[in-house]
Amino acid sequence: MNNVKFYKKGEVLFKDGEKGQNIFIIQSGAVSVYTQHKDTRKIIEVFRANMGQVIGEEILGGALSYNNTAVAANDSNVIEFPAAQIKTQIENLPQIVKLLVKSLNDRVKLFGSDVKNYKVEKGEEMPCPPENVAKVFAIIFYVAGYSGVKKDGKISIKWPVFKKYCQRVFLESPIRLEQAFYVLVKLKIAELQMVKNETDPDGPDELGFFHLKETEMKNIEKFFDLVQHYQFKAGGPGQILKYDEKVYQFAATLIKLSENERIDQKGVVYMNYKDTLDKLKEIIGPTFTPDSFTRLEQKGLFVKRDPSEKGGTLSFYKTEFQDMLQCWLVLKEIEKWNEKGSVDLNENKPKVVTAQTQVEIITCTQCMSQITPEMKFCSACGFKLK
Repeated sequence: MNNVKFYKKGEVLFKDGEKGQNIFIIQSGAVSVYTQHKDTRKIIEVFRANMGQVIGEEILGGALSYNNTAVAANDSNVIEFPAAQIKTQIENLPQIVKLLVKSLNDRVKLFGSDVKNYKVEKGEEMPCPPENVAKVFAIIFYVAGYSGVKKDGKISIKWPVFKKYCQRVFLESPIRLEQAFYVLVKLKIAELQMVKNETDPDGPDELGFFHLKETEMKNIEKFFDLVQHYQFKAGGPGQILKYDEKVYQFAATLIKLSENERIDQKGVVYMNYKDTLDKLKEIIGPTFTPDSFTRLEQKGLFVKRDPSEKGGTLSFYKTEFQDMLQCWLVLKEIEKWNEKGSVDLNENKPKVVTAQTQVEIITCTQCMSQITPEMKFCSACGFKLK
């Protein structure tokens, strides 16, 4: 007898190598079926099963165990059929139908193997390879601007329509686009809205809309423009497009210290060299050294230093720094996405204080990193706390 079971997002239906006992039909939601690269251990999503699709069918072809891992990509209702029961029913079918079922099963198995090999060869063990980053966010920017509805300072995008358009016109993976939007949600550039499932009103809610802040659209454009420049036009990205916590902290602190300093018409900010160095040592601590400027320059950001007996001057293009910091924040989330296989929207939520610990957890209002009451600046993003 079939059984409908509810799986929360992230729950495992079955694991690679686990003894096969059930066949699964997706009633609502979505399930990610993936394997791991044997060398890098990176997650490779073979496919995503949606409503009405079957997974675990390899058991019907004679396999004793599952050859992939299945995890709920969204809250999902799944019908589970005992494999033994279905095998018995197949055995009672006419011979020609049994041959047809076997042929279809073998073809699906071969197709799945080809997909795995193709994705590994193309570097698809990464959910969002470096060469795809600029393209994905450029698609979001242009399609949202073209088809989104503007209201109250936001651009609303109907997700089902958006993903179909991008898939047909740009041949881009809806899964990758969805996860890229989640990156923007984590950085508070966008918001998501869940809606009732039209075909199953009593089932779990499904993704209905993304809402982008109009004021952030320019930042999205700057992001993919910077990425494509360093990735394809400037002799390769090198270390520029790799997030470095210490370099980010140093650059963010410089920007904070320049808030009330003189800026010329070209956007260059001028600061007292000696005073700035003293403040950097005080805020950043022992991790700040003269070599910090060299590491910053290796990341594509340059600071002109003219020391003198009176203190001298330190200057840099402030807008250039701000744009690169925003770029690094997005790249940081993409690195996590590639490492974990998906974007974790719950990662930066403040921890809850329990009765057992009685310890107050304070977080930075800018990046949600943990801070202490005596800190004047956030050590992660450089945000001024007091």
